Amino acid sequence: MNSAKYRQTQLAEAKLQQGDRTGAATMLQTAAKTAYLQQKSCI
Repeated sequence: MNSAKYRQTQLAEAKLQQGDRTGAATMLQTAAKTAYLQQKSCI
């Protein structure tokens, strides 16, 4: 499920390029949360 995190990171990058800092921050938070939850479920 690493592709979801990668996709979210790419979307955040696109938002940054459009000047949407808030949107980018939200996407990165979502990506981080996804990564954290996946890590927890692996333990």
